[in-house]
Amino acid sequence: MSMIKRITRSTILSAILICCVSIKTHAADIKPSLKITPDRCISLHKGQTCYQKITIHWQSAIQADYCLFQKGIVSPLQCWKASSNGELKIDIQSTKPIDYELRRQGEHSPFATSSLSIHWVYKSTKRQKRGWRLF
Repeated sequence: MSMIKRITRSTILSAILICCVSIKTHAADIKPSLKITPDRCISLHKGQTCYQKITIHWQSAIQADYCLFQKGIVSPLQCWKASSNGELKIDIQSTKPIDYELRRQGEHSPFATSSLSIHWVYKSTKRQKRGWRLF
């Protein structure tokens, strides 16, 4: 009887250990995400400043200290301590696409990236030249 209890006990412990290891491995396989909503800004004419309120949401399987950066700017937009996800709402004004990077605090390489693209309704504000004039 005690032999059966030992086998059952060791089988249960082995199953729990395998389950925990597979869950941990699966969590590490999930790639971090950085999503911008809306992901584009539309202005009326090419070259005009585009104004948009955006939401930047990020998620990671690993809980750590993260900071969100606009590419090309040294200081972070916001940092989160011991987090696995976060959200930031900001108003942007731009004539060019904007790239965002999520980095672990103290690291320079991006953990996840995303871009806000700029589009316009009309290509140019200039009138097209006519081939000839009467006067």
